[in-house]
Amino acid sequence: MQLKSGDIELGGGATDYDGTDEFIHINSQNQDWYIGVRNLVTDSGNDFHIGLTQGQDGIFHIQPDGNIGIGTTTPGANRLYIAGGDVWIEENTV
Repeated sequence: MQLKSGDIELGGGATDYDGTDEFIHINSQNQDWYIGVRNLVTDSGNDFHIGLTQGQDGIFHIQPDGNIGIGTTTPGANRLYIAGGDVWIEENTV
């Protein structure tokens, strides 16, 4: 585990710290995931995201107002915005 400039990296690998945005980098056998706080549009640190890059890539994004984007970094006024996929809801039949 490495801690540098408020960023945490788990699992080793090459470090890539920008020193401005806070994030956690998880690396396992060259598979990277990032968890962080950042808003690339306004450059404010108010949006929470989980993705495959240090910047926002739209995998999972929560705005300060609670709106959630999956597959997008801009859910806008939608409480839940899912881009580029299907939603499956199943009732428990057991």
